[in-house]
Amino acid sequence: MAAASHSFPRAYRIAAYVVCWAFGFALAAVNPVAASDANAGADLSGTESCVSSAVEAQRPPGDCLADLHAPCLAFPPNSKALATLCFVNTRKSWDLRIAERLDALAKTAEPKVASIANIESRYDLLSNLLQCDRLDELSALYQAAEEDRLLQKKRCEAAAAGLTYIRLLVRSENVK
Repeated sequence: MAAASHSFPRAYRIAAYVVCWAFGFALAAVNPVAASDANAGADLSGTESCVSSAVEAQRPPGDCLADLHAPCLAFPPNSKALATLCFVNTRKSWDLRIAERLDALAKTAEPKVASIANIESRYDLLSNLLQCDRLDELSALYQAAEEDRLLQKKRCEAAAAGLTYIRLLVRSENVK
């Protein structure tokens, strides 16, 4: 009985995701420039310089995420599907950067150090994503609109991956 009660809301969630993506593709047909921005995700090219400046100024390097994710937040309120797509693609970019950084460490650092970095990054990301799930469940409890929940969750997941990368970057900056 318990399994059935959990699958029913999930079916609604999946339907809402499909509707949200369909709506996003419809908006993309109307506004191709905004759609290309969403497909590209946020530009993360300034990450290293922002983090370096933050560390030198003794500010939290995680503060860089606000500037880096600004393009995804710039979509108008009626373009939630495009903003969601932007965060999905930004998350993919962060994941790719994490993998590239870990690969570089595997080639340049001692094997034990590279293994530690891999373990730390994996669990940093998992714990960050767990918080995204918590927020999503709380939003469901308060009956937030599915489109708003999906945007919030994808934004959180992009931030989770971004914070994981930034932490990896800071920790591995002086590793040889």
